[in-house]
Amino acid sequence: MECSKCKRELKTKAGLVVHEKTCDGSGSNLDKRKKSAKWTCPKCNYYIHSKRERHVEICDGLGPGAHRRVKGPKGPGFGWAKGTKLSKERRAKISAGLAGIDYSLENEKEKIRRKKISDTMKKNPNAGGYRIGSGRCRGRWHESPLAGKVYLDSSYEYRFAVYLDRENIEWTKNTKKFSYIDESGKNRNYTPDFYLPSLDLWIETKGFETERDRCKWRAFPHKMKILFGEDIEKLEMEAIRLDEDTDLKSAGE
Repeated sequence: MECSKCKRELKTKAGLVVHEKTCDGSGSNLDKRKKSAKWTCPKCNYYIHSKRERHVEICDGLGPGAHRRVKGPKGPGFGWAKGTKLSKERRAKISAGLAGIDYSLENEKEKIRRKKISDTMKKNPNAGGYRIGSGRCRGRWHESPLAGKVYLDSSYEYRFAVYLDRENIEWTKNTKKFSYIDESGKNRNYTPDFYLPSLDLWIETKGFETERDRCKWRAFPHKMKILFGEDIEKLEMEAIRLDEDTDLKSAGE
C-alpha cells in the first residue's frame, strides 16, 4: 500500500491511515520531526529537549536544572517538604482521616501472626539452632589440625581454638542446642561454643555476662566452664591450665 503524498510503501491499511494523517510528503512522520527539532528557551537561551513547558514556567535564566534551584514554600525541588510546617487545616484533615483506624486490632493481628510462626517453628526439629555467621561478632574460618575447617563466631573463639590446637586438646565446634527458661519465663534454646571430648567439658566464651546468660548456665545439664577475655589471656600465657584450674567460672554458679 502506497502513501498518496510521499509514495512510501506501507505494509497494512491501518498503518497507511495513521501515516497519511501526519505525512508532509517528504516520507517521514511530521510529528516525530517536530519533536526532534531543536528548541531554545527564550529566557535562558539553552537547548531544551523535553518538558519544555515545565522548564519555561520555572526558568530562572541560568539554564537547565532550574527545578533544583527554585525557592518556594517546599524548599528546593518540587516534592521535598523538609522543614516545612503543616497548616492547622492540613493537620485537622490528617487527624480526621486517622481517627477511624483501630490500631489495637492491627496489634492483635500481629500478635496472632507471630504466635502462629513461633508455634510452627517450635514443632520443627530442624528450625533454629546454630547457623554459620549468625552471631553478632565478626567471625572467621579456622583450619584446625584437630577439628578440621570450622567457622568461629568471634575473636575469643578463635583465640581459644588456637590454644586448644597448641595444647593438642581434642575439641569440636558445638552445634547442639539445649533448652532453658529465660528471665521472663519464655522457653528458649542455647548453643554453647565448644565441646572437649577428652575432658567431657563444654566451653562458653564471653565478653560479658547478662541475666539471660546466667539463666542459660543455671539450666545447663552438663559440666561447663565459662571463659572471659582475661581467662583466655591467662590460658595463652600458661598462667592457668584448663584441666586443673578451679577458679574459672562454671555453669550453675
